Amino acid sequence: MSNKPDIVENVLYKEMDIKLYHAQREYKSSSDFKQLSYDPLGYHYKSLGHEQEIRNSGALAIGTYVHALILEPHLVEDGFISYKGVRRGAAWESFANRNRDKTILYEKDKSLSDRMVEYFKGHKTALSLIDGGHREVSLFSTYKGHKLRVRPDCVVECKDHIKIIDLKTTSDYPVPKYTRNTCYKNNYDLSAAMYGELLSKHFKGKPYEFYFIFLYKEPVNVLCFKASPEFLDSGKKKFDEALNTMNTLQPGELYYDNRTYEI
Repeated sequence: MSNKPDIVENVLYKEMDIKLYHAQREYKSSSDFKQLSYDPLGYHYKSLGHEQEIRNSGALAIGTYVHALILEPHLVEDGFISYKGVRRGAAWESFANRNRDKTILYEKDKSLSDRMVEYFKGHKTALSLIDGGHREVSLFSTYKGHKLRVRPDCVVECKDHIKIIDLKTTSDYPVPKYTRNTCYKNNYDLSAAMYGELLSKHFKGKPYEFYFIFLYKEPVNVLCFKASPEFLDSGKKKFDEALNTMNTLQPGELYYDNRTYEI
C-alpha cells in the first residue's frame, strides 16, 4: 500500500500500519494540536515541510514496546530487539545496521518493560477495560472544517456508549494526584476531548467515556483513571482554542508571535 491511499473518512481502519497512519500528514493529529498549544513556531516549521529531529530515547522505546506487548503482541518478534553492549564502536554499528527497521531496547529497559507488562496482566480492572475492544485502530474525519486523525489504543463499543482507553507509561511515582498533574501538564485532556469527539461522531453520536491506564516504572504499578466532566471540558476548551489558532496560520507565511509576555 502506498503512503497516499484513498482515505475514506469516518471508517474505523482496524489493520492500518502505524507508519502509514503517520504518513497521512494532511490529517492533523492530537500531537499536532498539543504542539500548537505550547510550541507554535515548531508546529509552523513542521507545517512548511521541515522535519524536526526525533531522538529515540529509552523512555520512548519502553512505551512503544509495552504498547505492543499488551495491544499488538503479534508485532513484537519482528519489531523489537534488545542490545546488551555499549552503543558505540563497530559491533554496535553493525548490530544497529542489521536491525534498522526495529526498535532497539537497552537490555535493562526490556527487562523493566517485561516486568511492567507481567504486573499489568494481573490487574483485573485494567484487563476488564480493554476486554473486547478494537485495538490500535485508525480514524480519519473532517471536524469543523479541519482534516483530523486519531489512533486510540483501544475502543470498546457498548450498548449505549463507547469507552476509549489510553495506555501510558510513566516515571511518575504511583500516586493519583501526581498523575492528575501530569495529565493536565501534558495536555492529555486535549487528546481525550479530540478522540472523544471524533469517535463519538463515528459511532453515530454515542456518548463516550475516556479512561487512562498508567503503567508505572519504579516501583512497578498500574493505576486506572476515568476522565471527569471537568477534565473533558478543559480538553474541549483547549481543542477549540487550538482549532482557532490553526485557522490563523497560513501555510508558507512566516510565523510571528505577537504576544507580549509578563516575566
